[in-house]
Amino acid sequence: MKNLDKLYKEALADVRLAGIVPGNIVCVRPNSRSKHYWGWCKRRNGVYIIEISTRLLEDSVPDMSTKNTIVHEILHSAKDGMGHKGAWKQYADIINAKYPQYHISRTNSAESLGVKPDAPEDHRYNVICQSCGHIYNYDRWCKVLQNPSHYHCGACGGALKTKCNVE
Repeated sequence: MKNLDKLYKEALADVRLAGIVPGNIVCVRPNSRSKHYWGWCKRRNGVYIIEISTRLLEDSVPDMSTKNTIVHEILHSAKDGMGHKGAWKQYADIINAKYPQYHISRTNSAESLGVKPDAPEDHRYNVICQSCGHIYNYDRWCKVLQNPSHYHCGACGGALKTKCNVE
Protein backbone atom coordinates (compact mmCIF):
# COMPACT_ATOMS: atom_id res chain seq x y z
CA MET A 1 0.00 0.00 0.00
CA LYS A 2 1.34 3.43 -0.98
CA ASN A 3 2.12 6.16 1.55
CA LEU A 4 -0.69 8.66 0.87
CA ASP A 5 0.80 11.34 3.15
CA LYS A 6 4.15 11.27 1.30
CA LEU A 7 2.50 11.45 -2.14
CA TYR A 8 0.23 14.27 -0.96
CA LYS A 9 3.19 16.33 0.29
CA GLU A 10 5.01 15.85 -3.04
CA ALA A 11 1.92 16.82 -5.03
CA LEU A 12 1.25 19.85 -2.80
CA ALA A 13 4.84 21.04 -3.31
CA ASP A 14 4.44 20.77 -7.09
CA VAL A 15 1.20 22.79 -6.99
CA ARG A 16 2.81 25.52 -4.89
CA LEU A 17 5.94 25.64 -7.13
CA ALA A 18 3.61 26.22 -10.07
CA GLY A 19 2.39 29.38 -8.33
CA ILE A 20 -1.04 28.04 -7.38
CA VAL A 21 -2.23 28.70 -3.83
CA PRO A 22 -4.25 25.75 -2.49
CA GLY A 23 -7.07 26.20 -0.01
CA ASN A 24 -6.99 25.18 3.65
CA ILE A 25 -6.77 21.38 3.32
CA VAL A 26 -7.17 19.87 6.78
CA CYS A 27 -7.37 16.17 5.93
CA VAL A 28 -6.26 13.84 3.15
CA ARG A 29 -7.53 10.31 3.67
CA PRO A 30 -8.09 7.07 1.76
CA ASN A 31 -11.60 6.03 0.77
CA SER A 32 -12.27 2.31 0.41
CA ARG A 33 -15.95 2.77 -0.53
CA SER A 34 -15.50 4.77 -3.73
CA LYS A 35 -16.51 2.88 -6.85
CA HIS A 36 -17.25 5.71 -9.27
CA TYR A 37 -14.54 8.25 -8.56
CA TRP A 38 -10.77 8.30 -7.98
CA GLY A 39 -10.69 11.31 -5.68
CA TRP A 40 -13.00 13.78 -4.00
CA CYS A 41 -12.48 17.25 -2.58
CA LYS A 42 -15.14 18.25 -0.05
CA ARG A 43 -15.58 21.78 1.26
CA ARG A 44 -16.92 22.01 4.81
CA ASN A 45 -17.08 25.31 6.73
CA GLY A 46 -14.30 26.90 4.68
CA VAL A 47 -11.86 23.98 4.96
CA TYR A 48 -11.22 21.13 2.53
CA ILE A 49 -11.09 17.36 2.96
CA ILE A 50 -9.59 15.25 0.18
CA GLU A 51 -10.37 11.57 -0.23
CA ILE A 52 -8.41 9.28 -2.55
CA SER A 53 -9.68 5.87 -3.64
CA THR A 54 -7.73 3.01 -2.05
CA ARG A 55 -7.64 1.45 -5.52
CA LEU A 56 -5.08 4.16 -6.41
CA LEU A 57 -3.01 3.30 -3.34
CA GLU A 58 -2.30 -0.27 -4.43
CA ASP A 59 1.38 -1.00 -5.07
CA SER A 60 0.68 -2.04 -8.68
CA VAL A 61 -0.56 1.48 -9.57
CA PRO A 62 2.17 3.93 -10.70
CA ASP A 63 2.92 6.70 -8.18
CA MET A 64 2.38 9.31 -10.93
CA SER A 65 -1.21 8.14 -11.44
CA THR A 66 -1.92 8.59 -7.74
CA LYS A 67 -0.18 11.98 -7.61
CA ASN A 68 -2.08 13.07 -10.73
CA THR A 69 -5.37 12.45 -8.91
CA ILE A 70 -4.12 14.15 -5.73
CA VAL A 71 -3.11 17.26 -7.71
CA HIS A 72 -6.52 17.23 -9.43
CA GLU A 73 -8.20 17.33 -6.01
CA ILE A 74 -5.80 19.97 -4.60
CA LEU A 75 -6.73 22.23 -7.53
CA HIS A 76 -10.38 22.04 -6.42
CA SER A 77 -9.34 23.65 -3.13
CA ALA A 78 -7.72 26.64 -4.87
CA LYS A 79 -9.66 29.91 -5.30
CA ASP A 80 -12.77 29.34 -7.47
CA GLY A 81 -11.63 25.77 -8.24
CA MET A 82 -14.73 23.81 -7.25
CA GLY A 83 -15.77 22.54 -10.66
CA HIS A 84 -14.03 21.54 -13.86
CA LYS A 85 -14.35 24.80 -15.77
CA GLY A 86 -13.03 28.33 -15.33
CA ALA A 87 -10.35 28.65 -12.67
CA TRP A 88 -9.90 24.89 -12.16
CA LYS A 89 -9.27 24.42 -15.89
CA GLN A 90 -6.72 27.26 -15.85
CA TYR A 91 -4.94 25.69 -12.87
CA ALA A 92 -4.88 22.31 -14.63
CA ASP A 93 -3.41 23.93 -17.75
CA ILE A 94 -0.67 25.58 -15.63
CA ILE A 95 0.28 22.25 -14.02
CA ASN A 96 0.23 20.40 -17.36
CA ALA A 97 2.44 23.08 -18.99
CA LYS A 98 4.95 23.25 -16.12
CA TYR A 99 5.17 19.51 -15.43
CA PRO A 100 5.04 17.23 -18.49
CA GLN A 101 4.74 14.16 -16.23
CA TYR A 102 1.28 15.30 -15.09
CA HIS A 103 -1.85 14.90 -17.21
CA ILE A 104 -4.52 16.70 -15.20
CA SER A 105 -7.93 16.26 -16.78
CA ARG A 106 -11.56 16.18 -15.73
CA THR A 107 -11.82 12.38 -15.85
CA ASN A 108 -9.56 9.35 -16.13
CA SER A 109 -10.24 5.72 -16.92
CA ALA A 110 -8.92 2.80 -14.89
CA GLU A 111 -6.74 1.80 -17.84
CA SER A 112 -5.15 5.27 -18.18
CA LEU A 113 -4.27 5.25 -14.46
CA GLY A 114 -2.90 1.70 -14.47
CA VAL A 115 -5.69 0.38 -12.23
CA LYS A 116 -7.13 -3.07 -12.87
CA PRO A 117 -10.72 -2.45 -14.02
CA ASP A 118 -13.57 -4.07 -12.12
CA ALA A 119 -14.80 -7.37 -13.43
CA PRO A 120 -18.58 -7.50 -13.96
CA GLU A 121 -18.75 -10.05 -11.11
CA ASP A 122 -17.34 -7.39 -8.72
CA HIS A 123 -20.73 -5.64 -8.86
CA ARG A 124 -24.00 -6.74 -7.30
CA TYR A 125 -25.97 -6.59 -10.55
CA ASN A 126 -25.26 -6.53 -14.25
CA VAL A 127 -27.56 -5.57 -17.08
CA ILE A 128 -26.50 -7.31 -20.27
CA CYS A 129 -27.48 -6.36 -23.81
CA GLN A 130 -28.91 -9.40 -25.57
CA SER A 131 -27.71 -8.10 -28.97
CA CYS A 132 -24.15 -6.78 -28.55
CA GLY A 133 -23.27 -8.17 -25.11
CA HIS A 134 -22.45 -4.78 -23.55
CA ILE A 135 -22.48 -5.02 -19.74
CA TYR A 136 -23.76 -2.26 -17.44
CA ASN A 137 -22.69 -2.63 -13.80
CA TYR A 138 -24.84 -1.63 -10.81
CA ASP A 139 -24.33 -1.93 -7.07
CA ARG A 140 -27.72 -0.57 -5.97
CA TRP A 141 -31.22 -1.56 -7.00
CA CYS A 142 -32.79 0.81 -9.54
CA LYS A 143 -35.56 1.02 -12.13
CA VAL A 144 -33.39 -0.45 -14.90
CA LEU A 145 -32.83 -3.58 -12.83
CA GLN A 146 -36.50 -3.84 -11.91
CA ASN A 147 -37.83 -3.44 -15.47
CA PRO A 148 -35.06 -3.98 -18.04
CA SER A 149 -37.68 -4.37 -20.79
CA HIS A 150 -38.53 -0.65 -20.40
CA TYR A 151 -34.96 0.29 -21.43
CA HIS A 152 -32.60 -0.47 -24.30
CA CYS A 153 -28.85 -0.69 -24.83
CA GLY A 154 -27.16 2.67 -25.27
CA ALA A 155 -24.63 1.13 -27.65
CA CYS A 156 -26.85 -0.73 -30.10
CA GLY A 157 -30.48 -0.33 -28.98
CA GLY A 158 -30.85 -4.02 -28.11
CA ALA A 159 -32.96 -5.62 -25.40
CA LEU A 160 -31.57 -5.81 -21.85
CA LYS A 161 -31.53 -8.61 -19.28
CA THR A 162 -30.70 -8.35 -15.56
CA LYS A 163 -28.18 -10.66 -13.86
CA CYS A 164 -27.79 -10.79 -10.06
CA ASN A 165 -24.32 -11.63 -8.66
CA VAL A 166 -25.32 -11.92 -4.98
CA GLU A 167 -27.06 -14.81 -3.32
